[in-house]
Amino acid sequence: MNILVIRPDAIGDVILTLPLISALRQLHPHSEITLLAQSYMKDLDLPIDALISAPKHKSYSLDTFLKTRALLKKERFDRVILPYLDLYYALLVWSLRIPVRIGDKNQVIPSLFLNRSIKLNYRNICKHVVEQNLALVNFTSAPKVSLSEADDALVNQHLSEQGWKGEPLIVIQPCTGGSDQSWPWKHYVALIREIHLRHPHHIVLTGAGENEERIMDMIDTGCSRPCYRISGFGTLGLLKSVLKKAELIIGTNTGPLHLAALLKTPVLSLFLSPKIKPLQWAPWKTRHICCRQSRVDLLTIESVTHAVNAILSPQTVLDETTMWQHDFAKSNSVLFSISSEQDCRYFKSLIPFYKEIDLQVIVIDANRRLKNWDKIPVYAISKWNLFKLFKLIFKYDVTVIHAPSSRLSIFWSIVRHIAALKLYVPPIVVTHAKPLETSEALVSLYCHAFEKG
Repeated sequence: MNILVIRPDAIGDVILTLPLISALRQLHPHSEITLLAQSYMKDLDLPIDALISAPKHKSYSLDTFLKTRALLKKERFDRVILPYLDLYYALLVWSLRIPVRIGDKNQVIPSLFLNRSIKLNYRNICKHVVEQNLALVNFTSAPKVSLSEADDALVNQHLSEQGWKGEPLIVIQPCTGGSDQSWPWKHYVALIREIHLRHPHHIVLTGAGENEERIMDMIDTGCSRPCYRISGFGTLGLLKSVLKKAELIIGTNTGPLHLAALLKTPVLSLFLSPKIKPLQWAPWKTRHICCRQSRVDLLTIESVTHAVNAILSPQTVLDETTMWQHDFAKSNSVLFSISSEQDCRYFKSLIPFYKEIDLQVIVIDANRRLKNWDKIPVYAISKWNLFKLFKLIFKYDVTVIHAPSSRLSIFWSIVRHIAALKLYVPPIVVTHAKPLETSEALVSLYCHAFEKG
């Protein structure tokens, strides 16, 4: 069997597709697997038989369509899997008449050109992108990545020339490829100063390109102690080697952090865009902490410094359950609607669970039955005041509307669909009003609602 996987976008997206490719390899050990991706992905040493260069992302034209089609036609693929699905690639594989074309059924128009489809609910923020991808083959496996001795020697040489004598390293990737916002370079300077005060680690700055070099220059100038640098690398091999040496990598949610996760290097991810949820995009299967900026609270140097101290401390327990709960809390915020004294009593019974998992909650209570409870903000507005209601939903990036009065479920459903016009992940509506025994039961309740959509 000749299998094609299409993933023409960024480094991080390709890395998060590797479990799918590994699953295909285990399911079809005698098949030829080809990846359509950007040409520089060859430096990842992917578990594939061939790589075909894809057109540059968002530079599609009829000419590139025909050239790519001619390249693919020569290979006579039996099956194509599209973890990345848009109309361009749907038309491309349909025009080639590849017998089996697999992709996301929720992409309504592109899926018309598929003949095998599965609903991948990317708005279900309780499911990691890797798990969504694996659903295309319904199999789980652990990807591996190899390291080159030549690249490792070259990294050692580069670092030694800059004064490195084997001290522990922390890598900082200050720039992003566009998948997320950037943290201000002055914040990185302040963070590096705090790291130097508390830890013996030396800092390595990584990046490639003129803008990245300029930002790294500014960071280096602002630091009291010079930073090492691995920059302008021509291959991803050098990046892999320095990430493997590091005890931690810090940066926004971008490709090098997912590559570090693949190498089992601990990761501190800074999520600065409200639409990107840690529960979906957190580093996969490695020790990590996610720091998320909300529309209300900017990501502070103090909170990131605290996370650095925690992840470097051997006393900090970061097993998969702990990391998942932390990512769940960072990904969600709940709007709880109180319409009666019964709702008020029910909410009070849930407060210990919200606090236990550190989940952000806001309350609307038109009749002021509940005063501000510790750090939980209470707004004395009516649910019928749609202007203020939507203002709160957008301000707090609400992902769950918990309204125990089920008779209003149609109203809240309409609110959800209107919110979807602005929010990438519109809030799910929960009308559950029965007592809960544990915080795990509360999390399970919300996860089940996301699954139902």
